[in-house]
Amino acid sequence: MNKYHLELIMQGNNLNEEEIRNKLNTLVEEYILLGDEDLLKLSLNCDKPWDILSLCDSIAEIYDIVIENLLRQGNGLKG
Repeated sequence: MNKYHLELIMQGNNLNEEEIRNKLNTLVEEYILLGDEDLLKLSLNCDKPWDILSLCDSIAEIYDIVIENLLRQGNGLKG
């Protein structure tokens, strides 16, 4: 099980979804990427969200970042 759930929005001009997918595929196996060439929403589970943030920041402006600790949620927010 991955430790974190990450959601963010990427905004830019002429975002190439295929190129972004190819880069994401090197870091994670499963994700949801929706939108168009100007605005994309990304949702995924991972162990190193900072790697995904760094990648996305190198591609476009990133907004509305949400990182949730899935293990902590599974433990009832106790640890």
